[in-house]
Amino acid sequence: MSDPEDFLSRWSRRKREREVSPKAEPVNPPAADEPAQHERASGEASRPSAPASAELPAAGADRELFEQHLSPWIGRFFADLERAEAADFYRAVATLGRVFIDIETAAFALATDTGNTSDRKQCP
Repeated sequence: MSDPEDFLSRWSRRKREREVSPKAEPVNPPAADEPAQHERASGEASRPSAPASAELPAAGADRELFEQHLSPWIGRFFADLERAEAADFYRAVATLGRVFIDIETAAFALATDTGNTSDRKQCP
């Protein structure tokens, strides 16, 4: 078995070469028979892409996005798509989208009626 640092160095070099030249040798993750290297590489791959200090959106940001950018047109879009005769699959998708938008609209209205300013519970 080769030295873990040596293996990861080769793997990283091959990955960089692949980014520079798409015709380079494909970058494959470490083989399962190399457990130490596999654990280290999979740990790097599963590391969160957002920094730990990233902040959650402000309370009500989802409602603001919905009301300003989606609400004015999304209902008409799904209604038109539901009537498209040549789009069998997308008619079903439009029905699903319309129902989802109806639920979101009702949820935002309910949050307003109950005085809930956070709209949704935030995850810890």
